[in-house]
Amino acid sequence: MKHLNAAIVIMALFAISTTASALPVTNVALNKQVTLDGRFFTPYTWGGSYPTRPTTSAAMQALADTVTDGKFKPDNWQWNNGTTWWDKHESSSAYVNIDLAGTFYLESFVVQADDNDAYLLEYWNLTSLGWATAWNVPNFGNHGWGLQTRPNDLNDSERYMLGTPITTTKLRLTGVGGDKYYATSEIQAFGYEIQEVPEPATLFLLGAGLVAGGVLRRKKD
Repeated sequence: MKHLNAAIVIMALFAISTTASALPVTNVALNKQVTLDGRFFTPYTWGGSYPTRPTTSAAMQALADTVTDGKFKPDNWQWNNGTTWWDKHESSSAYVNIDLAGTFYLESFVVQADDNDAYLLEYWNLTSLGWATAWNVPNFGNHGWGLQTRPNDLNDSERYMLGTPITTTKLRLTGVGGDKYYATSEIQAFGYEIQEVPEPATLFLLGAGLVAGGVLRRKKD
């Protein structure tokens, strides 16, 4: 009975300690709130004018919402057609913000954006309480034209894996190089919510309870 109790305790603690690694990794940005900071535009055709719209308008918000709807545009899709886009010639700074509505452990990303530009995907650092680089999204100017998915424009499901996973509550994307006409149609972040993982103190208390239960049962036997 003594050895059986010890085995039960060890197995239980092992099961609890491996809970984090067993959590499924999903696109935690799916359908999360997107806000636009800066001057953004509605669709237009080349050679015409493009009217500005307040970022709080229903039409502009509908475009912003597509950034986290889980849907990719076809490869080479026209960059300013039904996408969230901005022009750094008109606005010196513009950000696409994603509120994850919780604290998440992130390990990989996928971004679909205009081909001949580079982008910066940042995360809110919970330690320094400031923005930090998550991924320098590369310029895909040699992969055709229009919208291209990074890291692999031929496979929307392939993810950019972080060297070191991050913990954050929000993300933001901005353009940092290229022709300064930027657009994004999809941003995905893969990981899981940290609140689902038992903390070390909780694991200790659960383990202690199991040990105590084993001791009491042995005395009773």
